[in-house]
Amino acid sequence: MSKPSTALEEEVTLAPNPADRRTAVRYAATGRVSCHPAGCRPGEQWVGKLRDISRTGIGLALPRRWERGTILLLELEPVGEDGPRSLCACVIHSTAHAEVGFVVGCAHSGDLSEEDLLAFQPVSKPDTVPEV
Repeated sequence: MSKPSTALEEEVTLAPNPADRRTAVRYAATGRVSCHPAGCRPGEQWVGKLRDISRTGIGLALPRRWERGTILLLELEPVGEDGPRSLCACVIHSTAHAEVGFVVGCAHSGDLSEEDLLAFQPVSKPDTVPEV
């Protein structure tokens, strides 16, 4: 019997947007995120997936919609060795997505370094060279 797959486990690809005016370079990101709005009841938390990240913003795939201006407290689980980190983020947009629920774009409170951003990059396996 095969394990059922959830939409949040599937890869989400970014479509190029010619109207994109971001000042910080956005990188595809891998990892889980758990979040809750600032001031919510204890235990009220949603789990999703990172889509992309930049020095000043973050894109998430979440099972619910958030209103523009909502302050979310994020616990990130990067694929790198640096472990989870916390960020405070403000929702900029929340768009319905058939496969993942909602794509949520946020401005975050941290000015992340290049090293921080690398912790969220998908792990790529090095090309193997056949032995001669």
